[in-house]
Amino acid sequence: MMNARSIGVVALTLCAGLTTSTANADIFQRIHGDESREIAYSINTTDDGGYVTTGLRDFGAAGAAAENVLITKYFSDGSIEWQRAYFGAGRDVGYSVQQLGDGGYIVA
Repeated sequence: MMNARSIGVVALTLCAGLTTSTANADIFQRIHGDESREIAYSINTTDDGGYVTTGLRDFGAAGAAAENVLITKYFSDGSIEWQRAYFGAGRDVGYSVQQLGDGGYIVA
């Protein structure tokens, strides 16, 4: 089982499938996270050459579910540009993220 600090490796080890600038080499690898459980389900490139991920962050205490949609925007070097969490009643998870033509993002 992965801990919160290692989950970023899965989301942020980007290979040549997302870019044509390298051949089968990691672009960057970063570990992000804190004491909450974070899982990224989707990663995509952005118009500025960075990346965006979505998934969930579990803010709940042990055994209590409090999962919120988490969207994280990264610079091209893998450092975090911004991060937002959105929530409502119950379990909220982002499974896919796309950048829109106006520069905004849509999450499903």
